[in-house]
Amino acid sequence: MKELLKILILEDSPTDAEIIQRFLVKNKLNCEFAVANNKETYLLALDQFHPDIILADHSLPQFNSVDALAIARQRFPGIPFIMVTGTVSEEFAADIMKSGADDYILKDRLTRLPAAIDAILRQRKTEREKLEATQKLKRSEENYRAIMERVSDGFVALDKEGHYTYVNKKAGDIMHRKPKELIGKYIRTEFPEAISQDFYYTSLKAIKEQQYIHKEEYYRPFHIWLESHFYPSPDGLSIFFKDITERKKAEKAIIESEEKYRNLFFKSPLPKWIYDYETLRFLDVNDAAILQYGYSREEFLRMTIKDIRPKEDIGPLLDDIKKIQAGLTDSQQGHWRHLKKNVQVITVETNLCKLPQK
Repeated sequence: MKELLKILILEDSPTDAEIIQRFLVKNKLNCEFAVANNKETYLLALDQFHPDIILADHSLPQFNSVDALAIARQRFPGIPFIMVTGTVSEEFAADIMKSGADDYILKDRLTRLPAAIDAILRQRKTEREKLEATQKLKRSEENYRAIMERVSDGFVALDKEGHYTYVNKKAGDIMHRKPKELIGKYIRTEFPEAISQDFYYTSLKAIKEQQYIHKEEYYRPFHIWLESHFYPSPDGLSIFFKDITERKKAEKAIIESEEKYRNLFFKSPLPKWIYDYETLRFLDVNDAAILQYGYSREEFLRMTIKDIRPKEDIGPLLDDIKKIQAGLTDSQQGHWRHLKKNVQVITVETNLCKLPQK
């Protein structure tokens, strides 16, 4: 069953109003009618009947279709308004359409009325759907922007050609630009000094191949390290990136520290080794230890510290280890007896200490 259509007829001739109603019912429109014959009854019908469409004659006593149209557009801007009248001039018909009427039909040509009503209602439905979709998209974009502004990373969105469509504040801070200044601009023209960087070519690759890419790169234009995540879509590319310069500095310091330690450890003229406090197994030894004790590196790594201590000296060694593990001391110094590979006993000055945690 078709949805009920509420039609308000503005007509001072009861006969003409009856003809219009009979004609529409005959054409199988599921209609409910209200008839107004002056301004007062017209206003009352607008308030109480809430019509879906208005059919208005042009000339009524002290009231006409021009005034009726103005009232309808002011109070219900989207309601369809069709003028159904006798003969009017082409100039008047053009003016009433410019004023916002949807159509006009002469009373002696009512056969066109059902099709006109159907076309106008379809158009209004399409307009409502477009408006709802636009509003939904706007809300979605507002939510999207609110989320992107709260993320801790820089975020930019590019179209398929590489133009900025969105830049959040964090990205603007990293790039030393105001986000609004970049919208619609081409990445290549805005940052020509970055053309030789992987960031630019990775962006193009991700768009072209529709492939997620993760990248870390020293970005020379900004003199920082960037960690970037490239997420392609059919519409373009989303890029999350953050400044990891401090992390890179820390990693470099650790590497340099480890290199310095390794130089001190392996190049020291004094015997040195590292062993695990739990298993007492050797983890590494330097060349001086290999030379002094006569074991190869492979042999050392199969042994424990117990293997180079006389049995009676193992108890005091374990006591020293427990003191360091308990945090009672950072190191233990002393003179201890060690066993070389040829079972020769030697006395050495030792410094037992715990390696710092990374």
